[in-house]
Amino acid sequence: HDALPISHYKVTVGGGILMRTLAKKLCLLSLSGLEDIIDIPGTIGGGIIMNASAGLKKKLIFNCLNKVKVITPEGEILELSKKECKLAHRGSFLKDKKYMDIEAIFDLVKENKMIIQKTMANHTSLRYSRQPMYFPSAGCFFVWIKPKFGSLYKKYKETNLVSYRVGDAMIYTHNIAFIVNLGNATSSDVYKIVTHVETVFKAKYDINIRREVVVIG
Repeated sequence: HDALPISHYKVTVGGGILMRTLAKKLCLLSLSGLEDIIDIPGTIGGGIIMNASAGLKKKLIFNCLNKVKVITPEGEILELSKKECKLAHRGSFLKDKKYMDIEAIFDLVKENKMIIQKTMANHTSLRYSRQPMYFPSAGCFFVWIKPKFGSLYKKYKETNLVSYRVGDAMIYTHNIAFIVNLGNATSSDVYKIVTHVETVFKAKYDINIRREVVVIG
């Protein structure tokens, strides 16, 4: 882009590109800013709508997002700045309004390709050590803010939710944020676990635990 310093670039991508694919393509171009999305499943459009991040501190997409192009439920095409997207923890204005993200522009910087690759490798190693990467799963299902509500694991232990299972769907023993598929789990099995957790948390702690995953149908 002529108006930017030689080390800074604006990159326009379609909302349907997989985050893993985008990270790899940007690495080949030696462009830094989105390498940490390498192991997040799903599309960049979905990642923006959900404000994909690693916990509360590492704002993977937020840091370099410039603006987006969306389609409203009424079929109108809008262009919104990052500020107008109102990205929040596991959510956004786009999610609230049920907008579909069809295009995004990111501000990225030139970086040594080997440094980008090392960052990606470190991120992958960390993710495999903490998350159930060897099982199909419904992902990290609930939004949980530890500074506000305390230890999620402690509450799961108190209510016998660790390893809670319905059919082949189970709350993952080693990272209770995830619901995994042990073989032949159905969406109904997963949903029964979700509603059970919600019921337990409301009854015991008076907490309306919020879903991170959007349930359709």
